[in-house]
Amino acid sequence: MFPESSSFISWHTRQGVVTIEFCAILFTFKCSKMRIRNLMTTGLVCMALAGFGTVSCSDDNDNGDNGGSGSVENVNPDKVFPAGVPAVVFGNSVTKDALGRVTSIGDIASFDYAPAKVRSSESDMTMTYYDGERYTIYINLNEKGFVRHAEAYCDHEPYMEWDINYDKQNQVSYVRMYEYEEDSLEEISFKYSNGGLDKYTGKGKVSGRSVTGSCEVSYTDDDYPEGIANKDRYIMWYDGIGGFDFDVLQIAYYAGLLGVGPEKLPLKLVQEQKAGKETYRGVEAYSWRLDSNGYPASVTTEYKDYYNGSLEESGSDSTHFSW
Repeated sequence: MFPESSSFISWHTRQGVVTIEFCAILFTFKCSKMRIRNLMTTGLVCMALAGFGTVSCSDDNDNGDNGGSGSVENVNPDKVFPAGVPAVVFGNSVTKDALGRVTSIGDIASFDYAPAKVRSSESDMTMTYYDGERYTIYINLNEKGFVRHAEAYCDHEPYMEWDINYDKQNQVSYVRMYEYEEDSLEEISFKYSNGGLDKYTGKGKVSGRSVTGSCEVSYTDDDYPEGIANKDRYIMWYDGIGGFDFDVLQIAYYAGLLGVGPEKLPLKLVQEQKAGKETYRGVEAYSWRLDSNGYPASVTTEYKDYYNGSLEESGSDSTHFSW
């Protein structure tokens, strides 16, 4: 359902180019929908993140906050989508209740805005996600109606947890994700400017072993010196295009639960990873086709993957959008 993904930890930008620096190779999720092209997919690195610290670059570069405790009465998708929630998401019809809250996205996701017990605490609402497996995700909201904490269960077993902060513009500024089966923890800080993702930074070690890398994402080029508008914020930057993957939680964006998306669409990604003597370099170029209304109709990703200096794989993937 979602485009292909690349792993990373942190971003920097200059004149429309975002540089990502990271110190963790993400684990491969048990029930992941993406083919993540990195050191993990070749079996070179399969370790849990043991420690992670964020790096601030200015007085304004904090991690935001989780927005405090909220309730389902605060959920308002119109805060995320200027023209309203899409009627169709990736070919799946969107259903809303009388308050304008999304209750289902086709057969792949449903949202119940009633409290539910999860372990020893209580969630504000529940999301159910289907992708061959059934995931039950218990969500606690902040005062603006965005996810501040979530816990996912797969076949009644703990799968993943998220803690999320937002900045003053309602953009995701910090994510802490813990995956149970791999005992893997990662923390990521995101920074923005001019309405778009600017950078996120961090460093750490994986099971005592340093893992480093860098990545650049470009939003402009010679053909698009001003970039391509992400009309009405229909594409989220954390959907695998140009980077980050929220795993089974990311469809919640289309229920207005994961903050505000970017103003432009990514055009190119170059990432490098290093773990000991093992290296990975990936290059992805995104070609967007817009429909007659200016919304993304499809994106073709051309990629080249290099492991230890040798080209191991190249090709292209296409994703089609239906709104």
